[in-house]
Amino acid sequence: MNNGAASIPGWYVEFQANMLRQLPRPGEIDPTTAEGWNRNQKALKKALTGVLLPTEREEEHVIDCDANPFVPEGWTVEDHQKGGQFKWVPAKIKLFFSRSQRNGTEAVYGNELRKELAGKPVLNANVLDYLLAHPHLIPKEWEGKRVFFWGTIYRDKGPHDDLYVRYLDSDYGSKPWHGSHFWLNPIWIGYGLAALRAD
Repeated sequence: MNNGAASIPGWYVEFQANMLRQLPRPGEIDPTTAEGWNRNQKALKKALTGVLLPTEREEEHVIDCDANPFVPEGWTVEDHQKGGQFKWVPAKIKLFFSRSQRNGTEAVYGNELRKELAGKPVLNANVLDYLLAHPHLIPKEWEGKRVFFWGTIYRDKGPHDDLYVRYLDSDYGSKPWHGSHFWLNPIWIGYGLAALRAD
């Protein structure tokens, strides 16, 4: 009858021997640490994780920017710029603030800002809604800011027939992240940043 050892391939036995040869020699690990690991095998296993044991793969978040966006009741989609399958990496996002918004020396209306953003890699509302569903992904640096997703423009079919763009807001940290919207007709001096792809 075969025992378990008989089924272990020769190369794996050699691997174990080589692994043991690479372990630190006496004196290379401080005795207190070595004694602690000897008494606590879970701590030893945790220390070896990522060196000798496989680590858990970091979760990826891919957003379908080609899908139809969420449409609030009573609204229609005026424009929706598709963006393919977008892997969420905060380092690949930049926040755009128009010079006209920043210096406050001239009136810039939302409709003019929309024209200024034309041709830029703006993110659409699918990204906004994904972040609302996964708020832990929202960068810490965005706190205290209103971040707009100009890739989707909505029209309110009410009496005013206004155009709107949605944004992320945390009310400067006073409450959790939530979505809101702002219409394009008024002046946008100092109001809101546009989320763009950095690449």
